[in-house]
This record gives sequence, structure tokens and C-alpha cells, in this order.
Amino acid sequence: MSAAQAAVFREIDNSIQKHKNMLSDILIGMAISTEAAEGLASDTSTKQQITELENTMKEYIDLEENLKIQIEALSEVKRAIQRGDRSHMDQLLDSNLKTQRSHKEHNKNNFKQHPKYKEFQQKVWAVNNPDEPLPEEEGEDLVVMTQQEKVICPVTRKEMEEPLKNTVCGHTYSKAGITSLLRGKRSNPCPVAGCNKQVSMSTLERDVEAELQVKQNKRNKGKKKKNEDEVEITDL
Repeated sequence: MSAAQAAVFREIDNSIQKHKNMLSDILIGMAISTEAAEGLASDTSTKQQITELENTMKEYIDLEENLKIQIEALSEVKRAIQRGDRSHMDQLLDSNLKTQRSHKEHNKNNFKQHPKYKEFQQKVWAVNNPDEPLPEEEGEDLVVMTQQEKVICPVTRKEMEEPLKNTVCGHTYSKAGITSLLRGKRSNPCPVAGCNKQVSMSTLERDVEAELQVKQNKRNKGKKKKNEDEVEITDL
């Protein structure tokens, strides 16, 4: 690899990492919007505010999609250069962005299927309808359950602590659990049942989404404990 090519790869990698950092910030924004809407849902006078928060979620989803398009386009440019394509980098990037955006236009209403948008709707609905599924969304509770299950480490079988995601397969583990499993090894089969991918320290990255879910679960447990204590006091 020439020095010039190495410099181009570093530039691409730095840009990809910046995009990934922005994706992490978007996940935090989604979590804050969902929590705010959930807190407002019990007051019927806040319908407009909840609608505005829902629109904010849609904007986050759109921004997330654009960032993912740019990450994939940058990654494809890098792969093209590695294959020996001598086209100018700007031309390669422009071509790949057009391809990715064309795909996005074909699926522009996909925000309705986005797990964070579904979670937003489910949590707002559940405030005033705790024992009922969303209208025409009877399986929505399964989506929330999946999010909750994600915070259980497949190695320690306990709630996640410092969750790390395997970029090869997308599975997440506690830092202590996976580092213990990998101690003295270059790689290991993913510990999630049925997964045939490998995991190594180099394929692990911080899982912001799992971190947020762990914090949300702890808040929910705290609220539940407080409500139970209040019920006990009332019974006395």
C-alpha cells in the first residue's frame, strides 16, 4: 500500500468514525424524546407536545438513515480502491451516494417499522392503556420485550454492564463477560446460541443503544419499586 493510499484510507476511516459518533448521539436523542413523551402522555393537554416529539423522532430516523447511507458509501469507496478502481474518490463517493439514496427513496416510509419509532408509540400508548396492545399492533409488546431481553449478557446471564457490540454479527455482551471469554484467545465463536460468527477484541465497539436500554430498565425498576412502596403505605 502506498503512502498516498494509506492517507486516503485514514481519511475515510476518520469520516466513518465521525458518522458513527453522530449515530450514537441520535440514539441518545431518540431515548430522550421517548422518555419525554412518556412523561407527558398522562396529561391530555399535552397532545401537541407529544406530536412534536413524534415528529422529532421521524427527523432522527431520517438523519440516521442519511448517516448510514453515507457510511455505506464511504465503505464502498474504500472497497473499490482496495479492488484497484482508479476512479477519482469524489466520483466514487458521488456514485455510491446516488445508489444508496435511490434505495432510500424506495423505502421512504420505513420509519413506521423502525424499532425506536415503534417503541415510542408503545410507551406513549401504555401510559393510559397499560393492559392493551396498540390498535392494529397486537404484537407490539414483543418489540419492547426484545429490547428488554437485549440487556441480558449471553455470557454472564446477568444484566449488561458496559455493553459491547460485536460488529460482525451485531450481538452484544457485558465488557467483563466477553473479555473474560476472550482472555488468551485471538477470537472465539459468538456465545449467542445459533450464531456462527466469530468475536474478537478488534470486532467489539461500544453499544450505546444497549447502554440506554440498561438505564431505562433501571429507571423502570425504580418507578415500580416506588409505586409498590406507595401501595403498601396506602394499605396500612
